[in-house]
Amino acid sequence: MANRSKVIPKKTKHAEKRARDKAARTPQQKTAHKSLEPLTGPELVFGLVGPIGTDLNMVSHVLEEELGRVNYKTCLVQISQLMHILDSDLPTSGPEDERYSTHMQAGTRLRGELGEDLFALLSSAKISAERANLTQDPNSPAKRQAYIIRSLKHPEEVEVLRNIYGRAFYLVAATAPRDSRKSALAEKIAKSRHKPPGSDEYLPKAEELIVWDEEEANVEYGQRVRDTFPLADLFIVATEKATVEKSLRRFVELIFGHPFHTPTKDELAMFYARATALRSADLSRQVGAAITTTDGDLLSVGCNEVPKFGGGLYWDGDNNDARDFKVGYDSSAKNKQILLQELLQRLKESKWLTDEKVELDAAELAEQALRGTARPLRGTRISELLEFGRIVHAEMAAITDAARRGTPLKEAKLYCTTFPCHMCARHIVAAGIKRVIYIEPYPKSMAKGLYRDSIRVDSGIESDHVTFDPFIGIAPGRFMDLFEKTKRKIDNGDAVEWQPAAALPRLKRLVPSYIFIEQMAKLALRNTLEAKGFGHATAGGEL
Repeated sequence: MANRSKVIPKKTKHAEKRARDKAARTPQQKTAHKSLEPLTGPELVFGLVGPIGTDLNMVSHVLEEELGRVNYKTCLVQISQLMHILDSDLPTSGPEDERYSTHMQAGTRLRGELGEDLFALLSSAKISAERANLTQDPNSPAKRQAYIIRSLKHPEEVEVLRNIYGRAFYLVAATAPRDSRKSALAEKIAKSRHKPPGSDEYLPKAEELIVWDEEEANVEYGQRVRDTFPLADLFIVATEKATVEKSLRRFVELIFGHPFHTPTKDELAMFYARATALRSADLSRQVGAAITTTDGDLLSVGCNEVPKFGGGLYWDGDNNDARDFKVGYDSSAKNKQILLQELLQRLKESKWLTDEKVELDAAELAEQALRGTARPLRGTRISELLEFGRIVHAEMAAITDAARRGTPLKEAKLYCTTFPCHMCARHIVAAGIKRVIYIEPYPKSMAKGLYRDSIRVDSGIESDHVTFDPFIGIAPGRFMDLFEKTKRKIDNGDAVEWQPAAALPRLKRLVPSYIFIEQMAKLALRNTLEAKGFGHATAGGEL
C-alpha cells in the first residue's frame, strides 16, 4: 500500500503558525502587541436608581453577591455619605423621615451651587481614591474589581458617568408598586422612631415623602428620579429577594458572556419598539411602539411621525416628503402660542391685566408666559396641550398599521418606549389591546384619570381592565451588547460549559483611558469646589 502523508488539521496548522510568529517577534514587537491585548478582568461600574421606598440596600447586597460569583470584588460608593464631605451638618442618624428630608433639600441646594453633575463627579473621585487604596496607584486599574454607586437621582449624573466609563458603566433601575414602597417607608420611619412595627401612624409621612420625591422633577436643581429611571440598562422589581437574585444573576451572567441566555418576549418586543422609534424625525422626541400576540409574535409597529397620502408614515427618501423638519417648524408649539395670544388679547381688551402688562403686545406676552425668564405657565396643562401636532403618535401608528392589513388586536400586547398619552389610551382600549408595557413615564398623560373604568396603571395584577405596567428586563440600548452570541460549542460539537469563577466580561478594554478622563474630571471638581468656597472638602484627601 502506498504511503500516505499525514494530514494536519487546518486548526493545528494555524496554531503552530501563530506560535512560530509569536516566538519570532522582536522585543519592540512584543511590547506593541501586548498593548493591543485586552485588560484581564477590567473594572466595572454599576449605578443604582429607584424611587424612594425601594429597597436599594437589598439590591446592592444581591449585586455584590452575584459579582462575587464571577470572582469580582466590589466597593460601595454611597452618595449620601459623600454629601457629608460638603455639608458636615447633615444628620447621620435619627428619624428616617427627617434624614430623607434634610438630604433631599441639601441635594437640591448643592446641585444649584455646584452643578447638576456634582454627585457623579464626587462618585468618580471616590472611585479613584478607592482604586489608589487597592493598587497603591490611582492610574493602575484594579483587576476584577467593580464599584457600586448608590444611588443616582439625576440624568446629568448618568450622562457624566457614561462619558467617563463608557460601556463599562451599567445602570440598574429598581422599583416596587407604590403601595409597597409606602408601607416599607412607613415601617422604616417607625423603626427609626422606636415605634412598634405594623402601625399606620407614619403612612401619611411616607406618602408625603413619596410625593416630594415625585415632584422634585419640577424644582430647579431638584432630583429627577423619574427622568433618570428610564436611562437604565436593566429594570427590575425589588419586592422579593428571590426575584432580585434571579434578575441580577441573569444580568451579571450576560455581562460575563453566558452563551445561553436569550431575550424574553418582553425584551424582544421592546427592542422592536425602540428600533422603530429611530425611524422618527419628529422635532421633539423619538417614540416607538410594537404590538405582539400573547405568545410574542409581532403584529405591527409604529413611531411618531407625520402621515402620508395613501396610508402609513413618511419614509426617508419619499417623494414630496412633508415631515415637520421639511416644513420648518413644530405646528403644536406654533398653535399653542396662537391660542395663548388669543386668550391674552381678550384679557387685555377686558382690562383683566395689570397696567404693566396691558401695554405689551399679546404676542410678546405669550412669548414671556411660555418661554420667558419667569415662565409662569411652565408645567400647566395649557403649555402641554397635545392636540395641535401633525404627527401620528407611535401607539396610534401601530394600531392603524394593523388596521390597514386587517390584523385584529383583541387580547394583544402593546410595547411602547414612553407611557401612552390620553389620546392614545382611548385607541388602545377601543382596539381591544389587553396589556401595555412602557419604559419612560409621561407626566402629561391624563390616561389614568380619564379612563379609570377601563385601565389599571402599575397595579402589577391581571384584571378586567387594560393593564399598563412598567417594563422589566434588559433595556433595548443593551440588547445587542448582551445578546450577541458568544462561543457556544467546542471543537467536538459539545456545548460549552460556562464557568462563573473564570468568566470575563464581554467588554474589552485595550488601555484604561477612562482613568485619564476620571483624573480630568476630578481636577475640574476640585477647581469648582475651591472657587465656590468648598475648599475644606478637598483638604481631607478624598477628593
